[in-house]
Order: sequence, then C-alpha cells, then structure tokens
Amino acid sequence: QATWLRAELARWVGAGLVSAQSAEVITAEYAVRRRASLIGLVVGLGGAFLGIGIIWLVAANLEHLGLLSRFVLILALWLGLVVAGEVLAQRGASGHGSARLLAGVLRFVAVAAFGAVIFQAANSLQVPAASPRLVGLWAVGALAYSYAVGSPLGEWLGAALAGFWWVWQVMDA
Repeated sequence: QATWLRAELARWVGAGLVSAQSAEVITAEYAVRRRASLIGLVVGLGGAFLGIGIIWLVAANLEHLGLLSRFVLILALWLGLVVAGEVLAQRGASGHGSARLLAGVLRFVAVAAFGAVIFQAANSLQVPAASPRLVGLWAVGALAYSYAVGSPLGEWLGAALAGFWWVWQVMDA
C-alpha cells in the first residue's frame, strides 16, 4: 500500500494536483509497519502476565478487605489502566513509538482487568462465579472497549472470551 501511495503521489505531483511539499507531508503520515520486535514480544508477554495477575488478585478475594473496598480497589485499578493506556496512546500519536507499543499493552491489560471488575462485582453481589453470563459480559465489554479505542489485542481477547462463553453456554444447555 505504501508503494502504491508513493507512486500515486508522484503521479499527482506530476499532474499538478498536489504540491511536492504536500506529497512529503502525506508520505510522512503513512509509516510502513515493521514486524514485531523482541521488545514488543517481551512487553506483550509481560502485559499478558499482568492481566492474569489482576484476575488472580480477584480470585484470591483480598479477604482482608470488605466487599465494597475490594470492588472499589479493582475498579480504580481498571480505570487507572484505561487512563494510562489513553495517555500513552496520545503520546504514541505524536510520534513516540515506544508509547504506542505500551499503550497497546496497557489497553490489553485493561481488557483483562475489566474481567476482574466483572467477577469482583459478581462476588460482591453474591452472584455465583460459575456462570457463563459473567464471561459473556466480560466478552461484550472487552469487544466494545477494544473496538472503541482500536485495540487489536483487546479485540482478540474479546473474541476468545466470546468463543469461550459460547462453548460454555452450549455445554450448560
């Protein structure tokens, strides 16, 4: 696509439709993506383990805290991840490549943390955790958030959760 864009811009400049300066600005806006790096892989794995850790924190039930305190703590953690992901995404949009990578990972961890919020809310409301509805709510929230912010990793997790929910729902029926 980048090669096609450069060829078209050269043709447009030759035809006088676009100035040379405008062609340079347009070309600069469309950077060619590179393959995943080792740093991206390590940061992604770290984010996945962090997301699992957050869910594990809820599974441990933080028994020394009350139900409302647990819910508020997990909700604050999730909101903090969402805000941090969006702040880094804004920095990534202004040219910081590492900020873009970290924003993607934080958005993925925020999707995982949303599951912790769902399960902690269910625990606080005394809803049985062995219900496919909770995974379904997590999947819907994950897909909605990921789609809204443009997080491919979150969309993959949301799709995997939706598949898991569907299998669980069918098996229960």
